Amino acid sequence: MARAEEQPTWGDRLPGLEGLRGLAAVAVLLYHVQRQLSPSTSDVPVLSEITFLSHGVTLFFVLSGFLLFRPFVAARVGGERMPRTRRYLVNRLLRIFPGYIAVLLVVSLLFRTAWLPPRADGEPDRFGMLSLPDTLLQATLLQSYFPSTVRTGLEVAWTLTVELTFYLLLPLLAGLAAKAAHRWAAMLIPVGFMFAVGIAGKTWYVLGNAGLSSSEQVTFEWGANWTTVISRSILVHADLFAWGMLAAVIFVALRNGDLPASWMRRRWMLGVGAAVVLVVSTLPRIGILVEPLVALSSALLLLLVVLPPSRGGEWGTAARFLETGPVRWLGLVSFSIYLWHLPLLRFLRGHGLVFGDDVAGLFGNIALIAALTFVLSALSYNLVEAPALRLKKKLSGRATAASGAR
Repeated sequence: MARAEEQPTWGDRLPGLEGLRGLAAVAVLLYHVQRQLSPSTSDVPVLSEITFLSHGVTLFFVLSGFLLFRPFVAARVGGERMPRTRRYLVNRLLRIFPGYIAVLLVVSLLFRTAWLPPRADGEPDRFGMLSLPDTLLQATLLQSYFPSTVRTGLEVAWTLTVELTFYLLLPLLAGLAAKAAHRWAAMLIPVGFMFAVGIAGKTWYVLGNAGLSSSEQVTFEWGANWTTVISRSILVHADLFAWGMLAAVIFVALRNGDLPASWMRRRWMLGVGAAVVLVVSTLPRIGILVEPLVALSSALLLLLVVLPPSRGGEWGTAARFLETGPVRWLGLVSFSIYLWHLPLLRFLRGHGLVFGDDVAGLFGNIALIAALTFVLSALSYNLVEAPALRLKKKLSGRATAASGAR
């Protein structure tokens, strides 16, 4: 099990972020176990709240917005050179593709639980081994751009395509905005752009769903058609990244002393705000506002975790909890957890190896799926992800050395 670093400084690795990723991955796992194997428990008091854990995906998007935008903000406001686009993109590719492709191949060739392309919109879901052309398409994460393949392969992969789009868009936005005269205006322009895209996409989504029956709404958002392609794209989810990007701007401003240090001594307000916004997001008739509210709550929670009580001070309680060994380990393997749990669930269900659809069955299924997912995740992390991350670090070191030599 990986150990947390001792006393990281303000500008180095931020405490608690890996733990947040781990909790987000486990939240999505719990949601899918209930939805796929024990759906009747969604009407049971308390257990019905598991449905809300699907928003672990929202937390993933907010974290990406914060983590990836922060270096651009720090460089621009500090008068330093922006992160090199080539190095940035290589790092992103090494973070996503090795682990994703490895799981995709195992799921398709061995488990045979990959989601197969439908022959027509509305056809019942089919699972099995992907054809060679479909495997190649899935391996590039381009499947979400085509109606016939938008949900195929690893069905959670549509979120990776959204992430990949954000990866490609971010350096372009940051580079263009850096030309603005005022340093903070330069970094708020990309945030505003992402908010605008997300709001426009959500407006389109609401108007498109107006007057549709329940089954028509499912087809609109999850069918093999162009409305699903748009619904599963960054056009509808850009504002979720924007909340994380805004948190990055606030974080750097506090670090640089451009915002009052007293803000850090009032960190408790971030926790209260996150809780209040989260409760509001669960109220009836919130509708399309649920995701933005959860994203706002996630951004407040993120700041609560990464901000010390004072500049250069100790970690807060939330960060210390998220840095505990088991929680941080979940964060390290969170990407693998996210990829493995649904194909494994379908494999076990297809072979009659799951518990029943009742309360006892829900807890049995959670224990079963979680235990096996954690084992597979540990294997894929150590055999595939970790070597890729070491290569990423090695290449970054060479780039830094070469830059210093020049």
